Amino acid sequence: MPTIILPVENDEIRITAILGVMGDGSDMHAYEGIVDTGAQMTGITRTAAERLGVHAVGQEYVVGIEGKPTLVPVFRIMIGIGVPATEVGGQGEFVSEGIHVSGGPLKVMLLEDWNDDSADVLLGMDMLASFHITMFGGRCILSN
Repeated sequence: MPTIILPVENDEIRITAILGVMGDGSDMHAYEGIVDTGAQMTGITRTAAERLGVHAVGQEYVVGIEGKPTLVPVFRIMIGIGVPATEVGGQGEFVSEGIHVSGGPLKVMLLEDWNDDSADVLLGMDMLASFHITMFGGRCILSN
């Protein structure tokens, strides 16, 4: 697995989240995501859920930043992390941007009160737990 180095800008870590529907053989699609090491569960917006065509598999209580449990719809999706094109061997050849690190199937919550129109995915610790995370020098380094 590649090491992914992401800049921390304006106290945010942005990443490409690769999402797909479980079991239907469809392609994975890229969405703008935000890494949140304080979130226990990954979430997607209603817009992303509708684009993917997924339906809720149930509801669960989650505790948000305000500390109160809220019942929210949950989905089962395939999720991965996009890896941007990188130069190979200094020869001007680049690895394809289609490469992604697969995180496999994951249960994600609906972000009902999401107020960031620039991102459709909040990557929580349930997804990030399979990586070693290092925060240093204005960078977030994901590796395993």
